Amino acid sequence: MNKRKHETYWDEKAGLGFMNGYNAVRQSMFDLIKPKFHGNVLDVGAGICLLYPQIKDRVESYTMADFTLKFCEEGKKRYPEIETYHASALNLPFEDKQFDVSTAIALFRHILPEDMPKAISELLRVAKKTIICWSIIPQHCTCPPKVKESDGFIDVIHNFKDVQKAINKPFCMTKVSRFMVYDI
Repeated sequence: MNKRKHETYWDEKAGLGFMNGYNAVRQSMFDLIKPKFHGNVLDVGAGICLLYPQIKDRVESYTMADFTLKFCEEGKKRYPEIETYHASALNLPFEDKQFDVSTAIALFRHILPEDMPKAISELLRVAKKTIICWSIIPQHCTCPPKVKESDGFIDVIHNFKDVQKAINKPFCMTKVSRFMVYDI
């Protein structure tokens, strides 16, 4: 898989422990979204599958996709029963409406503004229902998205109007802890 400079950070520098932070904040968000999961679920940008233990008793199957191979390998090691795909959110290797629910949790803070519409489009394409949990809440002004880069790591604060335009269909929005949840 060809990767751009900011995408190689995850392969080269990110350890598995970085996902252990913000447990209380993340748990509040999980408690809110847990009832929305059913059937066959796709988790894009799943990392090491932190969502899976929260929903495994509610779903028929769980599939994870991440563009960082070590995260896919770790997810499969922890949960051998799941399907794992080494894939980009910009080009998901699944059929239209293949899943009952697709989700991305904290993915979009690492997606460049120009890639955000394509990633949302892919999430919507592959599932009947989509839940996106934004960990850096989009700004409500008309200013351009803010991209902060440090040593190859990027954090993006998107613009709400751009997010709304990319979703391009009705959605419900809820703020919980440090997350904005889009129920599409």
